[in-house]
Amino acid sequence: MAIISESEVGAQSRAQSTVDRVDQSARVLVAISVLALSPRELTAALGLGSKSGALKRVLRELLEGELIAMTIPERRTSRLQKYRINQREVQQLAEYTQSK
Repeated sequence: MAIISESEVGAQSRAQSTVDRVDQSARVLVAISVLALSPRELTAALGLGSKSGALKRVLRELLEGELIAMTIPERRTSRLQKYRINQREVQQLAEYTQSK
């Protein structure tokens, strides 16, 4: 029986958390690739029961990375707010896929 130290458990947990976040980021990008979705619509599209803290973190990270954009950026907390793919990123992706 191997004894695992607390630091190893912490490192494994952080690594799994990063993998989960990347997976959820990809799922969010796929979900909003066709049309802009509200947080409620996005939650349903991802099969989540409610808007979790993990989803909020993923949305914040994607916004900060400019991979997605808000449809009403001047009203961040609007009930009508939706998220869409950043058009610049779509163009870069299209150029990349054409070059392959």
